Amino acid sequence: MTYLLGVDIGSSRIHAATARTSSSGIPEIESVPLGSAAPHIPALVAVTADGRFEFGEEAASRGATEPQNLVSGVRRRIGDDVPFVVGSQQIPAEDAYARLATAVIETVTTAEGEPPAHVTFTYPAGWGPFRVALVQDALGSRYAGRFHLMPEAEAAARGSRRRVPQGRALAVYDLGGTTFDATVLRRDATDWTVLDETGGSRVGGANFDDAVVDHVLASLASPGGVTGASLVALRRECTGAKEALTSERAVTIPAPGTDGPAMVRLTRTDFEKLIENHLEQTVTTLSETIEGAGLAAKEMDAVLVVGGSSHIPSVQERLSETLECEVVAEDQGALVAMGAARGGWERAESEPPPAEEAVHTARAVHEEVPLPKFVLSATGGSSRVATYIWRVILVLLVLGSAYYLYTALNSENRGLFGAPTSGLETPAASVAPAEPTTPVNANTPAPTTGTDG
Repeated sequence: MTYLLGVDIGSSRIHAATARTSSSGIPEIESVPLGSAAPHIPALVAVTADGRFEFGEEAASRGATEPQNLVSGVRRRIGDDVPFVVGSQQIPAEDAYARLATAVIETVTTAEGEPPAHVTFTYPAGWGPFRVALVQDALGSRYAGRFHLMPEAEAAARGSRRRVPQGRALAVYDLGGTTFDATVLRRDATDWTVLDETGGSRVGGANFDDAVVDHVLASLASPGGVTGASLVALRRECTGAKEALTSERAVTIPAPGTDGPAMVRLTRTDFEKLIENHLEQTVTTLSETIEGAGLAAKEMDAVLVVGGSSHIPSVQERLSETLECEVVAEDQGALVAMGAARGGWERAESEPPPAEEAVHTARAVHEEVPLPKFVLSATGGSSRVATYIWRVILVLLVLGSAYYLYTALNSENRGLFGAPTSGLETPAASVAPAEPTTPVNANTPAPTTGTDG
């Protein structure tokens, strides 16, 4: 069954979702598992020594042992004049983005058994026409199918179970892996309108990871010995501890020490203190964005919390304490990708079919016009052959009629219907009256001509 695809390439993760029309005429939206152990894949690109590109989990595995060949932070670098440099290759950020996108499409196409009819990609707040155009051109150079771009906040609103009344505003708090975006949208009759947005704030999960790493290093007797591969391993442990604290009240982090691994305990309360300033910055940014839209927080229908780092309990608590409106936190996962898929489905339902489909439809209708039986029988019942023969006959009839009329109207001897004109009465010609003649008298000398002698 034909499907539409939504792809959300975030600052650190990529999600995808499909949309199909159900038997009842409504869209069926489903998340597409991209990773082997998770529904998402990391937004990473790696380049091998022989110039081959790897993506997602494969790129992450290579980056663990060959960090110099890893490309990360792709979305943040869109519009940057300086490309990524891996070995001898220079890779513009928008090209890395397009490569990631096509890799996702190929993965979904393999799983579905056919390519999507249309793809909707999301982009973050703060991207102006320049960066959107860069990505559109890069995608168009690597993907031949139909696609369009949609703001992440709009996709989040479409994917949310929250039903915002027409005319009401929704604030979207998007805390990702490396950036924070705030957007205020208004629900219109059939669409969403962005009233104000603040994008690209350098606050995200990576900052929280840094805070935990610093906390662990400060707890070690000799932190200077943690370098290179051991530091990479420690950061991985700290990221896992941060994620575990969303449901656990305390975790223990193994850290390398001079006398063997040390175990550092971190409670949720301690973690919240470590990231308090970062969270305060995001709440302030959201409040300023709401004011920039000409509204007050209490006028919001709700604040929708999205992004991979926003599931931290203190995020929702801080927003509820500061803003006078409801805070809605749904399953983060593929919410934005599912909203993009839904938006693509709604767009397809409201638009006419592509020009190519319209031509095929018109041709099919034309070929279904009943044809004379003698034409069909002469062609063995082939409607396609009969159609062309019937067209030739009609053209010949028109040309013959035109030639006949032309010759008939320009002939001096034949009438319109071919009858000869000789023997037919014609109107008398107009003749000038004759001059009166003078009676001739025999005795009257005839007049002479010439000159007098």
